[in-house]
Formats: sequence, structure tokens, C-alpha cells
Amino acid sequence: MQYTDIREAGVDFLSPHDAGYSETLREMLARRPLLMPWPDPVPPNAAILCNNSGQRIVAFGYVRTYRNADGRERTNSTANLASSSMQLEFFLGRPMEDDYNFIAPRSRRLITEEGMFGDNFDVLPMPQGRGGFGGAGGGGGSRMGGDESAPVSLGMDFVILDDGRFAGPDRWGRFVSMQQDLDHLAELSASAARLLREGSTAGAVFDLLHPHVHRAPTSPMQAMSGLLELFAKCSIAQLSRMPREDMMDWFDGRSRRGTFPLRRV
Repeated sequence: MQYTDIREAGVDFLSPHDAGYSETLREMLARRPLLMPWPDPVPPNAAILCNNSGQRIVAFGYVRTYRNADGRERTNSTANLASSSMQLEFFLGRPMEDDYNFIAPRSRRLITEEGMFGDNFDVLPMPQGRGGFGGAGGGGGSRMGGDESAPVSLGMDFVILDDGRFAGPDRWGRFVSMQQDLDHLAELSASAARLLREGSTAGAVFDLLHPHVHRAPTSPMQAMSGLLELFAKCSIAQLSRMPREDMMDWFDGRSRRGTFPLRRV
């Protein structure tokens, strides 16, 4: 089993072959939240993601490779890009003071075939009056390889840090897709604000946004960032809640490309 991290960005793997893996895993299992079931037992091909970057991890993706009995390989890609409106707002340049929704510096996550497990409470105090367990962790998944497939590798595909660095091989081109979506999002927002300012109905804005809710990739080898789709869904949800003036402010504020310093490293 091969493990590939993004060490140049400070995003490291501890694999079962590394010194310190067993002790770190025991520490994580000793404090795992009771309301979030973890794999039991932890499978032997798991890995521990360690955020040693000094920055919050805003988004990430990793890839598992399996080999079938006939020798063919297949991949299972997991990413949390465009996973929440809070993440989208951060990419639009709005400051995010909440440390619990991204992977905090020095925090760790357990990655298995069932998903990623863990939270920021290994390095941050439990906030007063906050329920649940946040921090870009938890969740489940399913192994796509099938029972006849043997795991071959686990590798980080990309990571986005809160200082704007985008690192990793990015084999499906999410960096370019993300830039394109943010540009298109600003243009779409300007068009929606103009419609409202000219007296068009919320239905006209809905018609403008709805085609972007479900988009097909332009290439089978390209993964879309999902940011434009998320923006369209969030904006449509706001149409029935906000007065016209507030909606104009909503779109005006998002028609200006944010200050998030996204850059490839």
C-alpha cells in the first residue's frame, strides 16, 4: 500500500508503517465522539492526516486506487470542495472567524475507506453553547472498488489552505475549474442584481440561476469545483426570504470577485 501526502505544503500522512502511527491512533480513538461512529476495528490500510501547515485547511481531496483481480485499476475520489455555504463565502473573500468548520492547524483526521473521521477538538476547546461536532471531519462513504479489489494506494490530490495556497497534483483540474466558477459567479451575480434593479421579478432571477444548479462536466476527465452550483442553490433559497433591496445587496456584494488570494504552489 502506497501513501502520498502533500508534505511540501505541510499536509502529512501517518501510515501504519510509520513510527508514531499506533500511538497517535490510540490518542484519537480515546477521544472520539460517542455520537459519531468510527470504524471498529480501524482497517489496516487507513492513514492519519496531520495538518502541519500552520494554516487552516479550507478544502481537500484525496484519491484511493484499487486493483481488480484481472489487474485493472480503478480510482475512488473524495473531495469536500463546495461542501458548505460557509466555505463558499470564504472563497468569496469574506472573513471567517469560526475555527471549527475547517481543519485547524495541528489537528488530525483518520482516513479510511468508509470516510474521514475526527474534529478540531483535539487542538481547540469545545465552544460554549455549541452542539454537535464540527471541523471538516466525520462522515462516511463506501468503497467503490468492490470485494474483489485490493487497495493499492491512498494519495492526497489537492489541499487549499486559508492563506490561498492550492497544492497537490490536482489530477482532475479543480484549480482551473474553481477559478472559472468564481469568475462566472461574479458575472452571474452582476446580471441578477441588474435584473432586480430594472424591476424584474424574483422569477426572472430564478430562471437566470436555475440552469446552473445541475451542470454536466465539459470533459469526463475534468471534475468541476461545484462552487457555481452551490452559489445558484444558495441564491435561489434566498429569493423567497429576502426583500428586493436586500437581494440586490446580496448579488451586488458577490458581483465583485473576492479577495481570497487563491494561487497554485
